[in-house]
Amino acid sequence: MVTIQQGVWGDVWFWEGDFMPQDCPTWTVKGVSRELRIHEPTSFDQVDPAGDGPFYEAVRTPLVATVRSDELGFFEIELEPGTYSIFAVEDTLFYCSRGDAQGNLYPFVVREGEVTGIRFDIWYKTAW
Repeated sequence: MVTIQQGVWGDVWFWEGDFMPQDCPTWTVKGVSRELRIHEPTSFDQVDPAGDGPFYEAVRTPLVATVRSDELGFFEIELEPGTYSIFAVEDTLFYCSRGDAQGNLYPFVVREGEVTGIRFDIWYKTAW
């Protein structure tokens, strides 16, 4: 249940398994606890990639807030109005698999007096 008046809330889902065989799928999707780091808007040229894929060694924009999702994946945090990027911490790396057409990593907007809802998907252990 969302209890904040302004900011962001959401769920963190971990996807795992083979999603290809439609007749006998072998996959799971579940809510998970993760540290989430909310930064000022971040583009692809403001992160240091950790090889291929959606992992980053560093995010070079100011950190605004940190929150941890609960064991079911739920999180909420109060934020000032503005645009932000969000990353999950996986071991020692930052994870973000979503971007927009302008090259921004998982952007979301918080408006005055509103709560923005998002779903943060972690799917590096999937086959499509």
